[in-house]
Amino acid sequence: MRHDKIDTEISIERNKLIRKTWLVETVLDFLTSVMIIFPFPIISTVLFVDQIKNDGLYIVGSSMFFIVSIVIGSLLFYSTINLNKLKRIQGGLKKQNRNSILTLSEKLGWEILRHNQKMAILKPSWSIASLDWGQQIVVLFDRQDILINSTTYGLHDIKSPFHWFVNRKNEKKLKLQFQAEIERHANKK
Repeated sequence: MRHDKIDTEISIERNKLIRKTWLVETVLDFLTSVMIIFPFPIISTVLFVDQIKNDGLYIVGSSMFFIVSIVIGSLLFYSTINLNKLKRIQGGLKKQNRNSILTLSEKLGWEILRHNQKMAILKPSWSIASLDWGQQIVVLFDRQDILINSTTYGLHDIKSPFHWFVNRKNEKKLKLQFQAEIERHANKK
């Protein structure tokens, strides 16, 4: 939601969404990620080691809890690392890409939060039955390509690693629609 602080040139160069933030914001984002990812693996490890050292009456349950929490922690860690990754999609001319994004956002019923020469911020429509509240798609325009990133924000603009699959689904949807739109323009000529 802090889309006004996106450094588009550096983001395009690094293929990663880079924001102009204070050091305090970066530290708080890091601490939030640590607090989300590590508690369950640490607690399950302590419980598992305790069962090994003591009588081991509940070793099966604690080992299952340990394995599940390590798997979930690993998935959250992977999701957190890739939250800012940009996906490059080949397009047409820069003006055609911008117009295609505007057309697609109208077609898909997505709200345009910001649109200029360098980027567009799209907000997918939300329904009461969906789990994607706070979702935004950042589209950066780079010569003949676009770079996209879908992120779900929680309370106080905290990025949610729990919506990784939904975010990738939206990126795929936009990619397929965008490529079809570019092909349609190419076939017109």
